[in-house]
Amino acid sequence: MINKTTDTRQVKILTYIALAFVIVGVLFCWFPILGIAHAIAGTILATLAYRLSAQRIHVYTILVGIIASIASAILTIIELNDIELVNSYNATPWL
Repeated sequence: MINKTTDTRQVKILTYIALAFVIVGVLFCWFPILGIAHAIAGTILATLAYRLSAQRIHVYTILVGIIASIASAILTIIELNDIELVNSYNATPWL
């Protein structure tokens, strides 16, 4: 049987794990897959923690996770277009 303090402690641990995932997602948002995977995982964990106990830190973690996911998606699109430009660039115009 789980008492109230253990349940609260588990929710706090889940919240801090979600926050860590979101921070890693923000820090690595310029990598194509790594940033968005961590940001989405952190957002999902924060949503689960929010359902268990509604606190402000959960809402902030969800918002930062959404922002990190959007930034990572935009930077992935930009990087993929830049790779295409580099591959199609002709460095010898006289040939």
